[in-house]
Amino acid sequence: MSKKEVINKWQTEGDLAVIYQVGDIILYFRKDKDPDFERGQTLNMEEAAESNPYKVAKHDFDQLPNDAFIDLGWSWSE
Repeated sequence: MSKKEVINKWQTEGDLAVIYQVGDIILYFRKDKDPDFERGQTLNMEEAAESNPYKVAKHDFDQLPNDAFIDLGWSWSE
């Protein structure tokens, strides 16, 4: 199974959720369940599913909540 790169991370206002783009999908997590993926980290789809997101969708900016903003403090993996 091919691995996909973690590309982007968004936060939502009120610190309710974090959202990651992994390849061509987006994974939604409650803030207290953030798996702390690192930018550039690679995951296969089994690993992504095991991280227990509450929602998974094909990447489309229209799928992001209106209050989502890019996490500028998010760092690259070593």
